[in-house]
Amino acid sequence: MLKPPIRIGVSACLLGQSVRYDGGHKQLAILQQEIFQSFDLLAICPEVAIGLSVPRKPMHIIVSANEFRAVQIQNPSLDFTDQLKQYALKIASESLHGFICKSRSPSCGYLSTPVHSEVKPELGSGIFAQQLKDYLPRLPMLEDTDLSNNAACRLFIEQVLAYFHAQK
Repeated sequence: MLKPPIRIGVSACLLGQSVRYDGGHKQLAILQQEIFQSFDLLAICPEVAIGLSVPRKPMHIIVSANEFRAVQIQNPSLDFTDQLKQYALKIASESLHGFICKSRSPSCGYLSTPVHSEVKPELGSGIFAQQLKDYLPRLPMLEDTDLSNNAACRLFIEQVLAYFHAQK
């Protein structure tokens, strides 16, 4: 009997896909190295998945009525929060065992995304990443900036393997 693959969702720009708002990518060589070759890496760009173009006008996170919202910077009436949350629900059903997030992203950032508020600036998570974590609270998540830390990377891999085995 074949074992199901261990699947790690990865912000698509980190795998070299030109999906960022500026038309670029942030490819990370470490994701091509041996440590990750035994995993099924699933490229995910929530912003493209909800129909936004490449390139596109940038968005950021604001606080509105005590809720984080993903809005276009130049036109805050363009709010993508609900679409990003719906896409997170869809991805939550994809049998992922971990997720590697693009830091500071208004959709994919995990605990590093600037949140713009009238009170004081703070850091939070992108809408997609936070919603995915809300749906799957035990899903291991790591940001691209943590991949250069060997201990953090090893811990993430251990968490992914444990999460995978717990799903059986």
